Amino acid sequence: MKILGIVFLVFAGLNLIVAIVCATSEVDGSVVAQKFFAGLMLGVLGAFLVSRANKKKKEVEEKHKWEEKK
Repeated sequence: MKILGIVFLVFAGLNLIVAIVCATSEVDGSVVAQKFFAGLMLGVLGAFLVSRANKKKKEVEEKHKWEEKK
């Protein structure tokens, strides 16, 4: 999950760069908006996946510590 989240974050960054390049050139506004919102959604999804993977790893470590104390 973490690797997929990182991949989504990279694609989000690339989409935002493409949106900026399209905005500076003479491209239709709908294309710019599509690239911007695709980058935004990929960024949100990627950040969620990375944070969820980190949270799950932390929960597993806490469970192992709790089991060792028994």
